[in-house]
Amino acid sequence: MSALRWGASVAALSLAAPAAADDRRDPPDYYIDTVNDFSAAVVLTSRCATLSLSLDIILATEAELWVRLEADGFDKTLPDAGMTRPHAELITRSEAFFARYGLDDGSSEADFCAAGLSEIASGSQLGSLMTEAGE
Repeated sequence: MSALRWGASVAALSLAAPAAADDRRDPPDYYIDTVNDFSAAVVLTSRCATLSLSLDIILATEAELWVRLEADGFDKTLPDAGMTRPHAELITRSEAFFARYGLDDGSSEADFCAAGLSEIASGSQLGSLMTEAGE
């Protein structure tokens, strides 16, 4: 399995909690987006030595995510138990993100850095999860 798919796959496996099929519903887009952004940030920072994870922002984003999920009726202690498994959607969005930057397992560190820096400069949620060395 490629390193790029690994991030989405690890995130997707965390969503595999058991629940009665008729009690589950599709995960909200904001949930998929956030999990995908967390995974992409991990991949980008692991492939670019000048980028690091912004742990304060990650923790705040995660806290906001749990509040939104609870407001939408998901169990705060295990919200993904009430969701259908979004494996395919996570992988699709992850692949689309990396394709947008032309990244694959053979891409150089400079390519991963450029993608991360572009996300930071754009002010995207993904960009907010990372910092450039020295900041």
